[in-house]
Amino acid sequence: MTDHTAGAPHKSEGLDSMIVLRLKQTFPLRIAEWLMAAVILSWGLVLIQPDDVFGRNPALSRLGDYFPQIVWAYACLIIGFTRLLALGINGAWRNSPHLRAACAFVSCFLWLQISLGVIQVGITNTGVAVYPWFMLLDIYCVFRAAVDARISDDKARGRAAL
Repeated sequence: MTDHTAGAPHKSEGLDSMIVLRLKQTFPLRIAEWLMAAVILSWGLVLIQPDDVFGRNPALSRLGDYFPQIVWAYACLIIGFTRLLALGINGAWRNSPHLRAACAFVSCFLWLQISLGVIQVGITNTGVAVYPWFMLLDIYCVFRAAVDARISDDKARGRAAL
């Protein structure tokens, strides 16, 4: 058993500070991905409530024709949580740009469906002004993560060739 003297850093403290340092470095580069993951997770948290959000909001009523509200809720929660997890892993431990790109791509599909749903109801609503921009931002996130994936793959191939 190792005796830790007062003031001597514990092994896990070094790892913890390294994780925080990596997150400080990667977070600003991926702020759009973090934001979009939080937005889609929040959307899921609102939809999982027992309130009939789609039934009470005419702008979202069309979405209920695609899938029940609970399906939308779980899809958003799973995608949002997975994105946050991938970003945390990517930012703290190891690169996961392929998973980041896949999550952003799936989010694009959700924002497309949501955008089409609020447009198709035919009433003026703020969703028409917001959700398509979310989709475009997630398209940017797909391309950004794909660039990171390419860099990661090139590095891996370079190491394998050595």
